[in-house]
Amino acid sequence: EPESPPSANELVPVVLVGAGAHGQDQLLTAVSDASLERMRPTAEVDAFAEKTVGERGGVDAVRALYAAVHGKIAGRDGGLGQSAGATLAQERGSRLTLLRASLQSLGIPTRLVAVRIFAVDPAPYVFPSEGLFPYLCLRVDVPGATPLWLDTLVRFAPFGELPETAAGGREAYLLPEPGRRLERTQTPRGTPPVGKEVALDLVLGADGTLTGKATDGYHGFEAAQLAEALEALSSEDRQQALQTALSANFGGSEVSDIRIEAPRAVGATVTVRYTFRAARFARVDGQRMVLGPLTYPTYLGRRYVQVAQRRMPLFIDNTEAVHSQVKLSLPAGWVLDQPLPAARVDGAFGFFTRAERPGPGVLDVDERYRLEMARIPVARYEDFARFAGEVDLLQSRDLVLRRAGPQPSTASVDGARGMAR
Repeated sequence: EPESPPSANELVPVVLVGAGAHGQDQLLTAVSDASLERMRPTAEVDAFAEKTVGERGGVDAVRALYAAVHGKIAGRDGGLGQSAGATLAQERGSRLTLLRASLQSLGIPTRLVAVRIFAVDPAPYVFPSEGLFPYLCLRVDVPGATPLWLDTLVRFAPFGELPETAAGGREAYLLPEPGRRLERTQTPRGTPPVGKEVALDLVLGADGTLTGKATDGYHGFEAAQLAEALEALSSEDRQQALQTALSANFGGSEVSDIRIEAPRAVGATVTVRYTFRAARFARVDGQRMVLGPLTYPTYLGRRYVQVAQRRMPLFIDNTEAVHSQVKLSLPAGWVLDQPLPAARVDGAFGFFTRAERPGPGVLDVDERYRLEMARIPVARYEDFARFAGEVDLLQSRDLVLRRAGPQPSTASVDGARGMAR
């Protein structure tokens, strides 16, 4: 079934028979034993850490090291596969081992943590399984401060935050090392994803042509991942990707003047600005003009409600959040017919709000949408389908404009026709 949980053990009954160790303790201990040498500081790592930190101390020292490691080591993170010394020498490899070794070099207490993320099968397991704890991060215990949880998987990820799939009280283990035993813990609550912010400044012509300027803002882990992806694309590939995405909503649109602001810094915001033109976006029919959606529809039904009923949970692997603000300049003499002052859809799966505020020659639309990361059980699938249908109905509805001023009544029109006869 589409959008099923990623673990095959959630799809069919599974029986495991065996003998030996119970639980994950011995497996995680073996992982830690095999990686200790790779996280050991070298003379080069000591020099790198001292030069980076300077006179800083406490949280400021950790922040400086975190930024320096993310800035120096490009590409995908190598995890425990490469040592700190080799990573520093090649400027490519494992941000995890280099940051851990650098913090250890300065005497800052740091523990390697294995986390059971949201995508992992939540069922209890009696026997050890390597796939239950695929995510590794660091917990830094700065004296006199709240423990810091640091992500090295996503380059330039926000400081002191974990990705949504690893945060929020997930089962985790502080891996053992000399003088420190294996400890079971939970990840911190985390900050709810801000999501995407969209600002559209649109102008509608009397012939139905739509022109506009768009600004898309991304924050947090979403911004860091997008910046990494954009850096790997050429300008032509960026143009093509944006053209494809925009044409899905504003049919036949032409994109131009693309400007991308993606600072390569920890926790930076990514901003994409562009202009576009969509000929015949609105259908003009005498005294009426019909427009399609002005915001970017989420198409929840098309994406997630693809079967009438399910036998497996519906898996939504991350939270989706979008705040759209639209300012549409209307052609002279046209107004919105039957605006929607306020509409709201609430549910256990998220929410959607929309407000249309017409003014002299303009129409402002404010829209907020949020879909929570979740495993939706089969028994709640119909409720989710209902939620998706209500959101799609409100978000993708056509807007009807009419010419301003009094319109002739039906009786007057009939009388005029009779006089003509």
